Amino acid sequence: MIYRITVNTILLSRKQTEIITKNRQIIASSTGALMSASFIIAFKQVFKKVSLWLTELEDHRTQYEFDNAYVYKVYGFEFVNNYAAPMYIAFFKGRFFTHPGDLKVWKAYGGLGSDYCDTSGCTLDLCVQLFTIMAVKTLFSNITQYVNPIIQKKLQICLKRVSRHTQLPFYQEEFIKPKTDYFFLIDEYVEQVILYGFVVFFIAAFPLAPLLAFATCVGELRTDASKITRNYRRPIPQRVTGLGAWLVILQAVTYVGVVTNAFMIAFTSNVVDFEVYRLHWFSTGGFHNTTISAFDIRDFVFFETKQVQEWCYYPGRRYPPDHPRKYQVTTDYWFMLGLRFSVVVIFEHILMVIKGILAYAIPDIPNRVLVELAKEKRKEISA
Repeated sequence: MIYRITVNTILLSRKQTEIITKNRQIIASSTGALMSASFIIAFKQVFKKVSLWLTELEDHRTQYEFDNAYVYKVYGFEFVNNYAAPMYIAFFKGRFFTHPGDLKVWKAYGGLGSDYCDTSGCTLDLCVQLFTIMAVKTLFSNITQYVNPIIQKKLQICLKRVSRHTQLPFYQEEFIKPKTDYFFLIDEYVEQVILYGFVVFFIAAFPLAPLLAFATCVGELRTDASKITRNYRRPIPQRVTGLGAWLVILQAVTYVGVVTNAFMIAFTSNVVDFEVYRLHWFSTGGFHNTTISAFDIRDFVFFETKQVQEWCYYPGRRYPPDHPRKYQVTTDYWFMLGLRFSVVVIFEHILMVIKGILAYAIPDIPNRVLVELAKEKRKEISA
């Protein structure tokens, strides 16, 4: 947030470069998103070690309990690490801004009020943030997963002084390869569930997320296949009865995704405002004027000299300077606020009902499998 505001201010002062001044918000958002992606990648390794350390302190009785506890912790850290920046832009950015000249926006809430969206909303910033994070993470993950084992294998060959022209037996060739980490499957699950969260949480603001996620999964599939079959030692298979902790996490992500999309449609975008205006006036002309308010430049305390009265406009629903309740929120603001919450509740309940119907219509175990299980149980009873 601080970086975006600083870059935006610096680029605004460079009036000699018109193209940079006009696109300062895109430049600040893009570079800020790249910085966020870099922090996400760096903190991922830190959070993995912290999760493992916290799980070891709990001293679980079985390996199954240990793995589930580790999964909950590492996903909790990754949830905050990956979704903090997009959720701030979607739900908090610009919510604390009141009007120009209000010193409280610089002092209260750590200066959050000084960070506000464009007049068209925060959807563009959110799309830039999501695209950059997903693309940078995918590119970095695929490169490191492919290159790291090759480098480790070359290093082992150098340390063991094995000539590259020597034809080693199969078992020695496997031994030189890097050892498969015990949590490598959990790491793969984390990446896929985080990617699923990007699609489910922000699909209303970033419709291209499923396409980008599909391309990511295709690349990840080939990278993992090469990693497991060629670049690492053969992993030890483990028999499991289900997804375990991941089933609970996926269900929670689905429910949270319904809520986040409802709030994005109602609050992040201008869909509700636009539809109300269109239904009331039977036209879309002049809609933008209903989303902005007037401000008298003479009330801007940072100017020492009094200027000729001139009004500027800012996003918000507040009374004009010549009104007795100037710069206070209007009755339309409270009406739209209540209407937006109503849209959230209605949208959420509709999706929950649809989800319940689909979950009931699609059984967890196919009928063919149930018939075969019944036959096996009948055989056991007869025997």
